[in-house]
Amino acid sequence: MGGREVAEGDWRKRKARLLFAMLVLQYGTDVSREAIYEHLWPEMDESRARNNLYVIWSAMKAALEPGGVKGASCPYVSHKGGVCRISTTLVHSDVAEFDRIIAEARAAESAGDAAAALRGYEMLVDVYRGELLPGDAYDDWFSTARDRYRQEFGDAMLASHRILTSQGDHAAALRMIRRAIGADGWREDLYQAMLRSQISMGQRGAAVDTYLACRTRLAEDLGLDPSRETVTLYEQVLAMEEGPGGPRPALD
Repeated sequence: MGGREVAEGDWRKRKARLLFAMLVLQYGTDVSREAIYEHLWPEMDESRARNNLYVIWSAMKAALEPGGVKGASCPYVSHKGGVCRISTTLVHSDVAEFDRIIAEARAAESAGDAAAALRGYEMLVDVYRGELLPGDAYDDWFSTARDRYRQEFGDAMLASHRILTSQGDHAAALRMIRRAIGADGWREDLYQAMLRSQISMGQRGAAVDTYLACRTRLAEDLGLDPSRETVTLYEQVLAMEEGPGGPRPALD
C-alpha cells in the first residue's frame, strides 16, 4: 500500500485479511453484505453478523491505512448500499493481471497472431507463481477460483506448447509443459503433451520416466489407470532408440 507492505500482524484479525482477499478476488464487482455474513459467520444471526462486519471492516481499514481517521472512508475499499467492493483504480492484483493477460493472449491466438499469443502465455509463467491463496487452502470461498486459475494456467501452457510445437521448437514447448505439470500434476493431457515433445526430441529415457510418473500419480492420487491415448504414446516410446540418432516415430 503506497510502497508499504502490509504485514500479517497488521490485520490484527484473520477475518479482516480474508474480507480484503474476498473483495480483491471479485475485483470491483459488488459483494453483498449477506454473502459476507454467510461466509464469515454462517451460524450467526444477521444482527450479530452485522456488528461483526463493522468490527472486521474497521480492522481491515486500519491495516490498509494506518493512522486514518476513525469512521472516515477508506480510499481502497467502499461499503455502501449493502454492498462492498474495492477501488480498481487504487488496488491492483496478480489475479486481475492474470485475467487480462490470458484474455488478450486467447484473443491474439483466435486472430491468428501466434507471436502475440505466445508472448502472453509466457508472461503468465511469471504471474502465476502457485496456488491462489495457499494459506487459505481449506477456505471454501477461494476453492472454486483456486481450481479455475490452476486449470486456466494449464490450458495456457498447453496452448503455448501447441504453438511452439508447430514452430518446431520442441525444447521450448517442453519447458512450458513442465511448468504446467509443476502447477498441476494430475492432468493427464499435460503428461501426454510432454510425452509428444520427448518423442519428437528422441528422449526415450525421459519419456519413460514421464509415463511412469503419470501412471503413479493417477493411480495413487485418483485411483485411475492411464488412458488408451497415453498408453499408445508409451508404446511409441518403447519402440524408440535413445538419442538424436534414434528413430522418431510420426505423431498422429
